[in-house]
Amino acid sequence: MKPLNQTLKKILKPTLKNKALSVAELKIQWPHIVGQKWGAHSRPQKLIRNYNKSSLSGGVLHIDVDPYLAMEMQYELSNICAKINQFYGYNTVQRISLTQTPVFHDKKKSKPKTLIKLTEAEQHTINKQAISTKKTELADALKNFGYSIVRNNKNKGQKTNAK
Repeated sequence: MKPLNQTLKKILKPTLKNKALSVAELKIQWPHIVGQKWGAHSRPQKLIRNYNKSSLSGGVLHIDVDPYLAMEMQYELSNICAKINQFYGYNTVQRISLTQTPVFHDKKKSKPKTLIKLTEAEQHTINKQAISTKKTELADALKNFGYSIVRNNKNKGQKTNAK
């Protein structure tokens, strides 16, 4: 019988190698992971993982930080590292490398988009196509995707008609 950690490594290694997806999720969740202060003044850029045979941990996370807060963030790195590892669920980040560079923010508050109403016929067509899927979660996702495509096409039509 193999030890559990060897079995888990074998199962998880392909998933954990998908760095782009995990770093993308880290970028999306960044303000929630590190808090509003650091989320507003820093951005994770890349995660270089150490894939040795004994462990999947020990990676280096590269973060851009506003220059005027870099020193303060340097003192908080152990706490930030702990929060990131908690987000991943294992000790994937051993070290953080900071780069002092301006982190740009979108200062304009964008108006929330008003959803374009779909006709009953459009909804019926999308629902009918999605209902053939046996898994309800997938069917719901397909319906939402269909709705957004139709709304997007309608929105494009409105913009070209306005010109």
